[in-house]
Amino acid sequence: MFAKAREKARQTSCLSNEKQIGLGILQYVQDYDEMFPGRFMNVEAQSWRVITQPYIKSSQIYACPSNGHKSNLALDGTMPISYAVNGEDDSTRICPNGGQTPMPANGGRTLAQMNAPAGLILVTETLQPWGESPGGFDSSVPWASLAPIHTGRANFLMGDGHAKSLKPTNTVDRANNTNPANMWAMDQSPPTTTGSNIVGWLQAVETNFQ
Repeated sequence: MFAKAREKARQTSCLSNEKQIGLGILQYVQDYDEMFPGRFMNVEAQSWRVITQPYIKSSQIYACPSNGHKSNLALDGTMPISYAVNGEDDSTRICPNGGQTPMPANGGRTLAQMNAPAGLILVTETLQPWGESPGGFDSSVPWASLAPIHTGRANFLMGDGHAKSLKPTNTVDRANNTNPANMWAMDQSPPTTTGSNIVGWLQAVETNFQ
């Protein structure tokens, strides 16, 4: 009982971190012609974390209290490991039909390109040092790039600045029915088994944390 209550408090703290990160990102967007930062700008040392930190004023906001890797530095060399942005370069694996992710390398998309920001993932949780998630769909450690460390759930920051807790597979509509959803794609086109392996990847993530 105590352990569950402690983890719930940590999850709430993590959600607060993501909301503050969201405020920092949106302030950046206001200053840069409504364009989101890329997951890094030219080099990893200029990661999205480093770029948005001046708006947040604290590096500890980028450390989830439940993340066992939070004492390690990300590839930018200054910020802790805990959070990654939705900016996978090979977007065909996440976004079928030519869809796009919001924060790819060397420059993100614009606010005007987001049709439904409340349903679009900007930031999620990770155990990896790189800036993006899903981070290449590493088949050997699929859970490392997206880490549902809060009793099988991960916290997600959405494009409108709100944060919420979800199971990984709840970020896509696996049935591909008349109400499709793909929170990783800007056009939200549903992923299918043809041309996208994100469904199986998300299922592997959940299996590891069961």
